[in-house]
Amino acid sequence: MLTEVARQCRDAEIPCYVSMEQRMGCGVGACLGCVIPTRASGMQRYQRVCKDGPVFDAEAVDWEAIRRGCTPG
Repeated sequence: MLTEVARQCRDAEIPCYVSMEQRMGCGVGACLGCVIPTRASGMQRYQRVCKDGPVFDAEAVDWEAIRRGCTPG
């Protein structure tokens, strides 16, 4: 559902922020169990939901990688 909301906002040129959920092993960023794929400057990287989020710019989230199940967490 968030993928579609992000797409519609991008098409309408409306800024969109999404609150992501992920299982958290420690909640302080040490275990890296809650990472999601993001894109910054054309490069893919993983960000921690517990420490870097949980709110992310929808344009930064790599929705295709999430759809394919490419999350290490």
